[in-house]
Amino acid sequence: MLTGSLPTPDDSARQKRNALFYKGLLFLALFHLFVQLSMWLPLHWRPSKIQCDYQVYYIALQQLHAGAALYAPWPDYGPHLKPMPYNYPPPFIALLYPLGWLSELSFARFWYSLIVISFWIYAWCLARLVCPRATWDKILISGLFLTLCPGMIHVMSLGNVQPMLTALWGVAFAFPMRTLALATAASVKIHPIWPLTVSFFDGVKQVGWPRALKEIAFPALLFFAAAFLLGALVCGPQSYVRWLQNVPPVLSQGTFETANLSLPMGVLRLLRAVGYWHYEAGPLPVGPRLFLTSSTLCGPLFSWWLARRWSRDLRQAFVGSAVVLFAPLCWIDYAAIFLVPLCLWLRLRQDEKRLDIPS
Repeated sequence: MLTGSLPTPDDSARQKRNALFYKGLLFLALFHLFVQLSMWLPLHWRPSKIQCDYQVYYIALQQLHAGAALYAPWPDYGPHLKPMPYNYPPPFIALLYPLGWLSELSFARFWYSLIVISFWIYAWCLARLVCPRATWDKILISGLFLTLCPGMIHVMSLGNVQPMLTALWGVAFAFPMRTLALATAASVKIHPIWPLTVSFFDGVKQVGWPRALKEIAFPALLFFAAAFLLGALVCGPQSYVRWLQNVPPVLSQGTFETANLSLPMGVLRLLRAVGYWHYEAGPLPVGPRLFLTSSTLCGPLFSWWLARRWSRDLRQAFVGSAVVLFAPLCWIDYAAIFLVPLCLWLRLRQDEKRLDIPS
């Protein structure tokens, strides 16, 4: 039988302090929601004089409607520069094609509304990952902590698509929609391919090849085929050729921008700082480029091996986070995705404590 004891005065005082602290957090969370909806959102509902990412998407849409090429060669690019702002594959701009008929003001309002919705979807996912029941107060507090995450305010104000991709990342682990959510995100940025692959092999191990193929591989491949077809129909088949010729050679070289937290780029920075590697400008030599490419492959594989004994969800989230860290480009704006493995770890710790009950 379970044993218990009456609460001591110290326990009562601790409970009161915890309740007061929780009420304080909830008040700050409510204030944060008020500021976001009454000040931040209206402020971003009009085109900015500063070039933002949503304007890059809008310009690309106008080019697409005018029949102009979306991708241009950049043969002299090197990591001393910052990659071109528009570098997404054809399915991304094809999906946004109907928005090209909107005015820039209408596009900005629609886009920032989507960003705020994505923000709260992700906050809901984080609360759901940590707590057995994601009640409204826990979602609000989760949103408060999400705002404090490095790069979150910056990427939202820029109007970048990343908050929407981050929301898909959260949905993949908080709800039974992993294949669809990861495949959707992978149609815009390739990083989610890795956790999707881990998910497939975990499925093979758990339920066997036939069910894993039927429930994970075939739906993902069908989605990718549909996305590819959409991009070809809207942007033209030649858009994929131009994207492959012009974009991956640039992105694979990374950048020395301080906001890039890539681990392999950090190694190159260190070698450059100590004088072992002399680089000033221009395309990366073959050696450093091979190092970046091999790190992009070996880093996730090593993290997969490292997490081989972990729980299925935590392993997949850990590999997904490692993919971003080992890529040539890992902007600080991606930091919010690391909250998913953290929340999964916290949930596991809570479950272990519940099971560790004296009898």
